[in-house]
Amino acid sequence: MAGGADSGVFISTNGGTRWQLVTDPFAPGTSGVPHIPRPYYAHFDHDPAGGDINLFLGTRGRGVWRLTFKKVPMPEIQVPAPPTFKRACLGDTQPGTLKVCNTSAGDLIITSITSSNPEFTIDTPSGGFPVTVKPRFLLPVHGAV
Repeated sequence: MAGGADSGVFISTNGGTRWQLVTDPFAPGTSGVPHIPRPYYAHFDHDPAGGDINLFLGTRGRGVWRLTFKKVPMPEIQVPAPPTFKRACLGDTQPGTLKVCNTSAGDLIITSITSSNPEFTIDTPSGGFPVTVKPRFLLPVHGAV
């Protein structure tokens, strides 16, 4: 757990590799998720293995809050290698495939894929978005350069 006066409260359930914001420091009035300002102390209370996680937060001047997290498998994305393309002449288009793997126990839901390189175009999957990648499966993403 990590928190700041104005940044919100973050939690990691995998030893600090990935952090998730669990409070809303930007729009708590409209999101329905509270902003817990100035967190100072934290205490964790775990239910039996696979159960809920209770996080008690003591704040400076704002009381004590209890946040309960349901134990759900989080998706993990891995891209084992960059896309590969055959050699082509300048100006030719060459198709390629990028493998997006879900290496977790939970479903990975992909709502869109974009490229930061304008020379690489992404083909929309035949069923459109969103695409669900089941645990331990991969999604081949086709495109061209």
